[in-house]
Amino acid sequence: MLKKFFKKSRWTAILAAVVVCASMMPSMSAKAASPYALMVNRAANCVTVMSQAADGQYTVPVRSFVCSVGANPEDTPLGVYSTSDYYEWRQLFGNTYGRYAIRFNGHILFHSVPYTAPSVNTLLGNSFNKLGEGASAGCVRMAVNDLKWIYDNCKAGTPVVVYDDATNPGPIGKPSSVKINMGTGLGNYDPTEVAAYNPWINLNPVQYLKQDAGDGILHVATYTNAEKLKEYIGLKDPSGNEIERWNYSLEVNGNYDFNTPGTYVVWITAATNSGLYSQQQYTLQVQ
Repeated sequence: MLKKFFKKSRWTAILAAVVVCASMMPSMSAKAASPYALMVNRAANCVTVMSQAADGQYTVPVRSFVCSVGANPEDTPLGVYSTSDYYEWRQLFGNTYGRYAIRFNGHILFHSVPYTAPSVNTLLGNSFNKLGEGASAGCVRMAVNDLKWIYDNCKAGTPVVVYDDATNPGPIGKPSSVKINMGTGLGNYDPTEVAAYNPWINLNPVQYLKQDAGDGILHVATYTNAEKLKEYIGLKDPSGNEIERWNYSLEVNGNYDFNTPGTYVVWITAATNSGLYSQQQYTLQVQ
């Protein structure tokens, strides 16, 4: 499926432009410039992390994240850029603040959904629930857990490509958006953040593989389907108690082909009937 995607899309030209951009950095080869490139699909509100193959081109998809670009898409300009300044907290427009902010194009940054103060308990929960659709003034908003991965792993000089492809979010698909149940009274915390001070960790359910070979990989036979795949996933509450299957729903996202043996990346989102969420990325092995 990935081969078909690259043949049919404009990514070949886009990725070539990134390699050229990286190779032009002073005293640095494309391989040395950055192990990753960040592809922002403005039309799909999806960020895909690409790593370099042996030839130095960014053709190996690693993971992808849901995001929110500009409410007016043109406020997030198309083009090839690179990351520069990094901030754990950064003041934004309207006297709000973003966590793990990363500048890549002038005043355009990656950053969290806005907070009303530089404090972890001041998140604008209703804005968080807009992830996956255009909602910002031009920056690229992401959930804290996703953004922290980029902040930690993609250092200054990482190429950033902003492009449009409304028909395909990226080579490994787009995760669904986690939503905050505002009725819990915890809409001021990011539910994806893994931290002792985050009250969501005492509420959010935990996924596990019902048939685990010890490698954490979803192993399935060819001609399986998404409904059958869901039978491999169980859910427990934070205390370790099993949540009965009728009490939650599962959604599978990603680019995969049950008819073709291979390795794929999928995201499974579990939503309990009470409005709590769990999302996890898996390697799917079709054999």
